[in-house]
Amino acid sequence: AGVMLAGWLCGKITGQNPGIMLDMASCAIPVFMALERVGEDCIEEFNYSRALESGFLNGTWLTFSDEYGANYLATNRLATIVMLLLFVLLMIDMIRNKRDGDTCLMFLMVFGACTVILESLRYDRFLSITFVGLEQVLAAVMLLAGVSVTAGRYGKNHRGLAIAAVVSVVLAAGIGIGLEFALDRTSINRILIYAVFIVVIFTPVALGMKLRDWKEK
Repeated sequence: AGVMLAGWLCGKITGQNPGIMLDMASCAIPVFMALERVGEDCIEEFNYSRALESGFLNGTWLTFSDEYGANYLATNRLATIVMLLLFVLLMIDMIRNKRDGDTCLMFLMVFGACTVILESLRYDRFLSITFVGLEQVLAAVMLLAGVSVTAGRYGKNHRGLAIAAVVSVVLAAGIGIGLEFALDRTSINRILIYAVFIVVIFTPVALGMKLRDWKEK
């Protein structure tokens, strides 16, 4: 939020287009986040997942073991990869896109959805509210903001799609809370839960991107 506000204020103060400043800031944030996640390797008992039920990632850079032989996903390392991929995606979008500010909207939606999933994988209880993480709540707000602004920007001639996109964020939040409860309190297969979680949380992103790219003629 601070970086977004700074980009907008810099644009206003210097007389540059705030949309361009926000687009460039959006591309820079994932790079910072990737470096920050790498630095989190220095913090003990931080960024670990629930004990892995499957061993297909064992021995890779993405996992580590404790003294009892249990294996865990290093969620910060996974986040590093996701942030670098997001940087590439945003750079391509900014180069190809014609309307200032659209890359920022894409950042809000994709970063928000990715963070909801990445923070769900963590089990260190850092900044958690019962079984829901504070960063998940903030990421959901980012997703809602991105979809809502996109709907306001492009929803005039596609009202049905705009309404569906905004409503889908609310539904995704409700379903997401239920899935977090299932992860924390049930024995349902976690891979199945996360498969559903990813589909649910990225549905608003898909609708928002469709609306954003379905530009008014």
